[in-house]
Amino acid sequence: MLYFFGWQTYHVLVESAVSYLLMMWTPRDQCHKYVTAFVFTYLSLQHLNSVLYHFGTYDLVITTNTMLLTTRLQSLACCYADGAKNKTDLSERQ
Repeated sequence: MLYFFGWQTYHVLVESAVSYLLMMWTPRDQCHKYVTAFVFTYLSLQHLNSVLYHFGTYDLVITTNTMLLTTRLQSLACCYADGAKNKTDLSERQ
């Protein structure tokens, strides 16, 4: 990843670290809401930056990797929040 994206790799580290800190510091049954809001805001700001400053060029940017990371972190937070519930309170899908 460092070879292809260079200094942009810090986006992966920042998004992951903040998401894990949110899962640690917010209530476990509510952490998925905070993490979801953060990761989608972070990704949206990356896309906005890409449109404003790299529109019409072919630059290899980290947003492709962070789109996948966003879905992974969101699902991790949802699974972590579901793990705090009693089995009787979970739906069939959970």
